[in-house]
Amino acid sequence: MRNATLHHKVLWAASLAVLVFGGLCAGHRYALDVAVDYDAGTFAGTLDIGFVNPAPRDLDEVWFRVYANAPGLFGSAHVDVLSAEVHGVAAPLAAFVDDTAWVVSLPAPLAPGQSASLRLAFEGRASRLDRSDPGDAGYGLLTKSDHALTLTTFYPVIAPYLDEGWALDPVMPFGDALFAEAADYLVTLRLPEGVRAIPPLEGQPPRTYAATSARDVAFVLVDDDRVAVSASWRAGAALAWFEPPHAEAATLAAQHAAAALDVFSSHLGPPPQETLHVVEVPLAGVAGMELHGMVLVSSAYGARPRDPFFEVIVSHETAHQWFYAAVGNDPVEAPWLDEAFATYLSNVYFAEIVSEARAEAERQDWALRYASARATYPLLGPGSPLYAFPDGTTYSAFVYSGGALALAKMRAEMGDEAFFVALRSYVCALTGRIATPEDLAAALAAQGGLLDDGLSPCP
Repeated sequence: MRNATLHHKVLWAASLAVLVFGGLCAGHRYALDVAVDYDAGTFAGTLDIGFVNPAPRDLDEVWFRVYANAPGLFGSAHVDVLSAEVHGVAAPLAAFVDDTAWVVSLPAPLAPGQSASLRLAFEGRASRLDRSDPGDAGYGLLTKSDHALTLTTFYPVIAPYLDEGWALDPVMPFGDALFAEAADYLVTLRLPEGVRAIPPLEGQPPRTYAATSARDVAFVLVDDDRVAVSASWRAGAALAWFEPPHAEAATLAAQHAAAALDVFSSHLGPPPQETLHVVEVPLAGVAGMELHGMVLVSSAYGARPRDPFFEVIVSHETAHQWFYAAVGNDPVEAPWLDEAFATYLSNVYFAEIVSEARAEAERQDWALRYASARATYPLLGPGSPLYAFPDGTTYSAFVYSGGALALAKMRAEMGDEAFFVALRSYVCALTGRIATPEDLAAALAAQGGLLDDGLSPCP
């Protein structure tokens, strides 16, 4: 991209000016232009960034995370950053933390609140996922399968800047990796004929997708005739996209998601986007995954939608539209701030939509799993950081089950009205930001509640 013509340079500068000064989000702005070789499962493009210094000090470098290079979660998928420019001039670039952290040096210190125009050129490849043999696909989040190319975390994302500095933790082989500030996105995808994107793109080829105040952008590219079913909720729609043989799963997924959106919005306020896409893809090691404005459901459950866990997957991942997509959190230091909430809200959904008996049975299951984990690891708690857990099963027992039990306990102690008023005010105040346990403690205290000891931040 350093040898781009003057015409291209002018267009780039103009489009980036719109991103920096004309968007809705007060923070970073991303413009992606990506060409996809669907059959090969590869992609290449540029990322133009309107970077705003979020630190309370001058910065002489900008750090990016490339989570797709973590084999525990993404298998053999890989993304390479080829070059970097700052204000149109080549800039030094280096990789660290097993190629999951990349740093671009700035030509001059950038003062707090000031902006800079950066461009990265990158290319990547998805891992191959055969549903009969997951192989080295990790979770299946950046994979090419028979009729889908799943593109999540396929581009470099600016690392959050916290009180202690840039968030550059190594990526664990379980849990969630993506940690990003809310940003505005404009994505141009150049796709082969016969391939379409979910969420759908706008305009004529090459088509575009725009999102405001989003944690990430992700796409599922397909070449089959997907069954698309829509179900309405009070402020929008849930759209389910499933493989042709799985029409029943599409219908049920849309209904479950719409009902969950109604339940959760009644307690918490509206989600970041009025339309939620529920998409069936082959996954490995996980049953579902949350993305901003989209939920992935494993094909294993698309084939058996009457499995009771199917409804758990859809409702749990839908709840992440509030806790992760709207209210961000550090998934390494405080993973319970999204996973415990998503687990508990799924239970609220079952209590209000299915039956209290069904919800109580789930809570009893949490208690058994949590008690067993505590007996083995008495020094851990639901509020422990991700790196404290020895494996994914233990992590789930503490953070999902134990964290959800703590939230149920808070609700019982505070009463329904005070509990949900506290959560609603917490969501309202922290939407578009990164929350901490202290933020939640303050919201609970305002309604007379206390953060459970197992969730309290360490002194």
